[in-house]
Amino acid sequence: MKTEFKLVVLNDVTNHPIVQKKLARANELLSKTDLSPIYERRKQREEAKKSSGI
Repeated sequence: MKTEFKLVVLNDVTNHPIVQKKLARANELLSKTDLSPIYERRKQREEAKKSSGI
């Protein structure tokens, strides 16, 4: 028995209103988390590497 899989185009899904709502909520939660300092530190480290010419 052979199973056929259909490819799902992701663009069709992201335009769905419920998905839009969930994405907006997820982005809200992400912006409120304490991860931003970690990313800031990483960015600073990369900048330091660039300026020191490593």
